[in-house]
Amino acid sequence: MKTTAFLLLLSLLAGFPVSAVEITIVPQAPWTGENGSWSIQLDGSESRPMLRILPGELRKKSYYKLSFDAELRNLPLTVCCQRKSGNGVSAAQHQKTLRESAGQQRFSFYFRTGNEKTAVFALYSNPGETGRARISGIRLEEVSELGNNLLTEGDFESGNVLLPRHKKFEKQLSIVESPSFLSGEKSLLLKKKANDFAAAITGDLPALPGKTAVIRFWARSETGTVPGMLYLDFFRNGHKKHLYRRFLFRAEEEWKEFTFSWTISSDTTVYTALTEGMARLQFHLLKSAEENGVYFDNLEYFLE
Repeated sequence: MKTTAFLLLLSLLAGFPVSAVEITIVPQAPWTGENGSWSIQLDGSESRPMLRILPGELRKKSYYKLSFDAELRNLPLTVCCQRKSGNGVSAAQHQKTLRESAGQQRFSFYFRTGNEKTAVFALYSNPGETGRARISGIRLEEVSELGNNLLTEGDFESGNVLLPRHKKFEKQLSIVESPSFLSGEKSLLLKKKANDFAAAITGDLPALPGKTAVIRFWARSETGTVPGMLYLDFFRNGHKKHLYRRFLFRAEEEWKEFTFSWTISSDTTVYTALTEGMARLQFHLLKSAEENGVYFDNLEYFLE
């Protein structure tokens, strides 16, 4: 089934310059598709059935955004980009969705091409998983302007940009009715247990050496003051030197806006992971004796 991302004009009007990419979607049984929606239900016996997303020719060393609506019921999906060159395939890029979505939610994932002009995108679950998923509204776009907010679902109204940093935090992260935020109806709540910390993480985000990364968000505590730490993290597998930047914040009982910025190192000889052009944001609630929680809203990330 072939579809074209025809919402290019709407994206431009929203101030997010993109270039739509024509894609062909190929479901592998037991994935089934009808009217632009694809579903799967697994009982744990399947190996790794894929929903393949095949684009036409891509631009070299460019950023692409794969987005879709997902209704997930105990079934986390891996989102994969396998780049292909004339001599074969290069290393794949993998990212994860939530295990359980709050109804239907919008998810977006960024990938960067190398010198290859073709790639295969795919959604799949790991062997042994049980659950079901329904996917719709699949769209692939080239993103050329990195100065606009790249966390397009950072208001949590129709989507989500934060995942549990570890499986043990899965039940401590949820989208809830917003406690009197400035706009919208929903916020994200990250809970921490007594004598423990909690952490949430974004997917991969564009990050270019020499550019300044700007992070902006609103936060408020359930009660009292909750100390937190934001990590701008450039870790990539296969690289020795780990580059990251930490920022402290304190969430209080009233909504407060936080803004942090940092100029990314240009030293790709020492920090070789920077050549991959990606970073992630981690939001940590620091360990303390009390159980508590922090609401987050209007997350933004962009490059200057």
